[in-house]
Amino acid sequence: AGNKEGTFELEYRPLVPTVGVEKAQLSFVIEELGLYKFDLELIAMPPSAQYQLRFECPLGGKQTETFTFKGFNKTSTDFENIVEKPEYFTVDKSIKVDTAENVWDGQDVRLQVSFEPSGIGEVRDVLKVKSKEFGEYTCNLVGVCKPQLPQGPFELSNGGTKDIEFRNVFDTAMDFSFVTDDPQF
Repeated sequence: AGNKEGTFELEYRPLVPTVGVEKAQLSFVIEELGLYKFDLELIAMPPSAQYQLRFECPLGGKQTETFTFKGFNKTSTDFENIVEKPEYFTVDKSIKVDTAENVWDGQDVRLQVSFEPSGIGEVRDVLKVKSKEFGEYTCNLVGVCKPQLPQGPFELSNGGTKDIEFRNVFDTAMDFSFVTDDPQF
């Protein structure tokens, strides 16, 4: 009596891609049937999911978004964070990640990324978050800069002055012209 067949699920969760095939052996014992051995050939590929953060802000503005990834680290570790265009995208150089409470399920790790454009248009970059022991995560960054928005209105008393803050977002010193919509100013 009993079932003639049985199934079981085997999950393989590598943290870093393998260079080639890795061999492993799976063994289990069934009391009535004895020892079963299976030879496994395992290949770990880079992640297939493509993460993306999109930013949209006016010239002179700054926008911050959060990149969230799953950390499966068995010990506390530092992940190195790299962008190729740090003049547009800023991120902490590293992030310390504590040991995951449940290594199999992992834990959400959040990393702040800021976009601060210096010209109108679109900028693309790739964020790499990596640890030698616990893998590499990549995220495509797309920043869109729109024209600066007008400021104001500013209230002034007769003969008064008003400091208006702005900053030079360009890489070099620039001359700026100021325009008002009323000739009395």
